[in-house]
Amino acid sequence: PDLNEKANHRWFIRNKLRFRTVLLMEDEDLIDSIQKAFRVTYIRDTLLRPTMDESSLSTLGSLLTFTHADVVKGIMCTPRNKNSASKDSYLVRVLRLLGKEIIAIREFEWKIMQQKGRLPGLSGKNNLKATGSSNSSQTNSHSNEQCSTPWKQHLVPQDDSLQSRKLRRRGCLSFLREMFNMVRMSLQQSDKDDFYAMIVLMDVSMDETSAERNNGVTSKKISLTGHGDTVNLLSLLGSILSDTNANVSERAACLDILSAIAIHEPSLIRKHCLDEFSSSKGTVDDNNYFKKRLTKIIRPEPDDKHQAIFVCPPSDLFLSLLGLMATENDAGIILETCEVIRIILDTEMTTDTTQMDLGGVIDNEEDELIGSDNTSYLVGANAQNGHAGGGCELNSFLQIFYDHYVPWLVAPFQYTLVVPKTAVPFSIYHGEMNEDENLLQFIKMKHQYLLDHEKSRTGLLKLVSTSAIRLSFSVELLSFCIRAHCFR
Repeated sequence: PDLNEKANHRWFIRNKLRFRTVLLMEDEDLIDSIQKAFRVTYIRDTLLRPTMDESSLSTLGSLLTFTHADVVKGIMCTPRNKNSASKDSYLVRVLRLLGKEIIAIREFEWKIMQQKGRLPGLSGKNNLKATGSSNSSQTNSHSNEQCSTPWKQHLVPQDDSLQSRKLRRRGCLSFLREMFNMVRMSLQQSDKDDFYAMIVLMDVSMDETSAERNNGVTSKKISLTGHGDTVNLLSLLGSILSDTNANVSERAACLDILSAIAIHEPSLIRKHCLDEFSSSKGTVDDNNYFKKRLTKIIRPEPDDKHQAIFVCPPSDLFLSLLGLMATENDAGIILETCEVIRIILDTEMTTDTTQMDLGGVIDNEEDELIGSDNTSYLVGANAQNGHAGGGCELNSFLQIFYDHYVPWLVAPFQYTLVVPKTAVPFSIYHGEMNEDENLLQFIKMKHQYLLDHEKSRTGLLKLVSTSAIRLSFSVELLSFCIRAHCFR
């Protein structure tokens, strides 16, 4: 539409435009590609949109496609600047920061809950700070914004306050969602296959020292425990979705990323869930003990009041999605969650049923589940399109779904659900919990402790309100399972 007055684009770029980042970008080529992509987008969508013809739009669209490809390449590659402080790619650094913030936020909120029985607001006097935190980074950030050029990087506050940590967590998710949008719109199919396989299977070391020796990527996979472990993208997304205090924008960003992966290749998510489930089986030794406690699935256990506690292990991505179906109040989040689950469970979306990896999968309960070895999973994959196949992996996942996850899908129809007010920190699994104690028992004990010591009138748990919209989506998902899996 025509503007009522002349648009002052120079004033907007000079005074309002900010190049915001969660971590300092040191690759000059990457910065140039990002700025070029913004200029092209601004010209196409804002400056020339009212007067452009289709040919001009096509030309700018092609230029933007190549520029987005350069941005994605720059994010995934190590910095070309020899003077850069880190040798890791920007993507590895963002994933590492996201993992650290998830761990720190859980620890912070849990400590506040144990001390005061409730979580304070994050504004004004309630903006609590961790030990040793300072405002110097935040002050410098604001002072830089007043005197810098539009193309200078503006970091989010770097102090240790809970509010700043949540801003950094939200910034990491926004960055990842924007990157996945670029991949979806601009990359060729073969490049998309390589990208999704790489980012889902990649494990990033939380220890920066060891990461530099291994180029930021390790082959050994350990769930989030907060002690020099490794993280991957799907585990991080599951941890955020299982956090009852994550806001709607963070959950929406996680679901957008999961939706992009599921639409491209749902078997990548199924493979991850099978790996996490298989780690909770078998004998317990020193190497997988904590991981088993992080991934053990607990069935609903109602009390005499017909109430069941919905507690989700932080590394169980699929149970986190079912948790949203059972507790979320936002209709848009429930809709997108239902669609992601439907895609994962859809038997008709198996890309290549002729290419099957018969090793490491199950057809009955006596056989072993798919292992966590990434190489064995890719055996039998279609080398041309990068898709991992096929029917055995899907059958294994469906067996686990009906044996262990369906009880939680129908739990809202059977019981009154209660959930923890804050997510359980990762340090609990190798600290306060006894060896013979599961997560549900630990939550009940802490809930009773808060009630007995009068730190909270409601304890650690809160009731989940009944929602007709939420239940209708669950019914729709159950109907889909009946239609799609009639042989079950």
